[in-house]
Amino acid sequence: MTRSLRPTRPRILLLVVSCLALSVASCDDDSPTLPSASGLTVVSTTPADNATDVGPDTDLVVVFSDPIQPATFDGGTVDVMGGTVPLAAGATSVAGNTATFVPDPAFERGAAYQITLTTGITSTDGETLDSPFTWTFNTQAPPDTIPPQVTSVDPVDSATDAPIDAPIVVRFGEPIAPATVNAATLVLIGGSQPIDTGTVSVSDGTITFVPNPSLDPLTTYTATVGTAITDLAGNPLEEPYVWNFTTAGP
Repeated sequence: MTRSLRPTRPRILLLVVSCLALSVASCDDDSPTLPSASGLTVVSTTPADNATDVGPDTDLVVVFSDPIQPATFDGGTVDVMGGTVPLAAGATSVAGNTATFVPDPAFERGAAYQITLTTGITSTDGETLDSPFTWTFNTQAPPDTIPPQVTSVDPVDSATDAPIDAPIVVRFGEPIAPATVNAATLVLIGGSQPIDTGTVSVSDGTITFVPNPSLDPLTTYTATVGTAITDLAGNPLEEPYVWNFTTAGP
């Protein structure tokens, strides 16, 4: 007996139909997409916000998130407040997303400034700042041009019972440059011989000189602080400071 073989139907068509159905379902998916970032923002500023000791000749430099239109960055969109003299735009320049504002005149020393960028600044794509951008900074203090002043001495002027082993102390109203204190700028003379040996130390605005050997008893001494002594800014003493004292008996 002979059995006839029946060919099975191919299932390729079913597989293709299934794939097409899945593809159509995927195309009909309404999944939300993330919105693209938009809007002009400030990335960084020079000087930085709350900066201190800013030089008076510093230019304002602002880096934006996008290139900006040069015509929209000027004295009308950059507001400078502070000091005693109003500042305008001496010059402005834009290179891509970096804008520079040169104040005219320069910043004052020892002043606080507030800079505001208005929403009139526009990117090359037409985007603007969502709101005005403000930052502040402080400039360097004015240079010190005031000479140091002697405020007190030990032994005091005209003392008559100064201990022979007490140090000679000179106090100033501000810190003194230690390198300017030496045997030539702090001179102690008693009798006919200068006393230039001992230990000298400087701590802020105080000079301490411990003579070695000790002073002689019942002797009048003249102490002189020379004008070569300066403060930390280099300002010298206006004139020599001289005083006298007499040591106590043995």
